[in-house]
Amino acid sequence: MKTRAEIEKRLAALKADERLSYPPANVFTNAPLALIQVALKNEVMALTWVLKESEEKKESKE
Repeated sequence: MKTRAEIEKRLAALKADERLSYPPANVFTNAPLALIQVALKNEVMALTWVLKESEEKKESKE
């Protein structure tokens, strides 16, 4: 299991990826970029969810 710091570090690295700042790619004109953008966004969403859930779990224990 990853630590909170490791998750936050990975999340920061993903958000810093310049391909996320590009306009959304179209699979018919640039399929590789479109797939990369979707994968990056999904990982960002998943890691954000993990951090939120861990925070909620921590608060419920207190």
